[in-house]
Amino acid sequence: MIVLSGMVRMSSANERFTPTEKEALLGVAQEAVIAGLNGERLQPELREFPEQLIDPGASFVTLNKTGQLRGCIGTLEAHQPLVLDVAHNAYAAAFRDPRFPALQQFELELLEFHLSVLSKPEPMPVESEADLLSRVRPHIDGLILEEGYRRGTFLPAVWESLPDPVEFVMQLKRKAGLPMDYWADALKPYAGQEGVVYPLPRGGVPLGVEIAQALNMDLDLIIPRKIGHPYNPEYGIAAVGETGDPVVNPVEVDRVDPKWFQQEVARQREESRRRRETYLHGRDPLPVAGKIAIIVDDGIATGLTMKAAIQDARARDPAKLVVAIPVVPAETARVLREMVDDLVALDIDENYLGAVGAYYDDFGQTSDEEVIALLS
Repeated sequence: MIVLSGMVRMSSANERFTPTEKEALLGVAQEAVIAGLNGERLQPELREFPEQLIDPGASFVTLNKTGQLRGCIGTLEAHQPLVLDVAHNAYAAAFRDPRFPALQQFELELLEFHLSVLSKPEPMPVESEADLLSRVRPHIDGLILEEGYRRGTFLPAVWESLPDPVEFVMQLKRKAGLPMDYWADALKPYAGQEGVVYPLPRGGVPLGVEIAQALNMDLDLIIPRKIGHPYNPEYGIAAVGETGDPVVNPVEVDRVDPKWFQQEVARQREESRRRRETYLHGRDPLPVAGKIAIIVDDGIATGLTMKAAIQDARARDPAKLVVAIPVVPAETARVLREMVDDLVALDIDENYLGAVGAYYDDFGQTSDEEVIALLS
């Protein structure tokens, strides 16, 4: 089941305006930028415009210079008269787009102004990517994709550069910080069966929440902890679950102080308990004996943490154990397949890029507060 429950559609409303009205709106955008270059803010006189242009409206103003983006700011939902919205967004695109320095006077004659007026966004629940592709209207619809804390927006104007619907949707997922082949229908066979989804906090939680909802399964957590090398904490030499023995890289563990290692195992296990109390308010683990257990993370590198999670899940006696991740090195995948009943991965990479974050456009860290909000 593809996880696209956060899809929202909006369409271009430009066609409802006459050529004269369109010219008037572009004139407002241009005047707002000129006023800004003079240190002023344009305040359009509403009485000078036809009723359709002073009704509430949502707009995006895009500035291009010599064919390259120079600024783009807009609003997705109407909250003020359209002409005021256009004036505000034109000024913001020129002077407040954080991607660019404030516009300078010499650039004005090089600018191209583009204006999109949007319809009211409407939820667009879809059951699969194929369902979405069958319903999206090329050159008409814009899309907003929200998955957990990740979000991507494409305006209808994006169809000009991405006219193919498959590529349009794929690049939208990439903009949202999701893998370009994000989830497909790989987990669909498990929909409606009894089971528990176990995202690994913190990064696996946004994806795990969506999968649990899509499959109509219960949601719990398994909270393994990496044990880093004493001189390079980012380099994992072992991992420990909430219960059970540590999973270790024996070569590396044999080289560290045994006393330090035991202390670190105890410290990380205590951190697992702290996180369960924080995220789930101390709730006991859900029973999964005789059911399907699906462990979810945002990706796997060495696999030590996932191995600890698998060991923990196996001790709970599920009928079937599944690991679901977007990306995993090929060698790690071969090892994990020997440990679980099913491995679902979008990208099993023979030439792994060295870090999970290398596969995301946006790999922002998930906070405790975000985890708590998602689980509430």
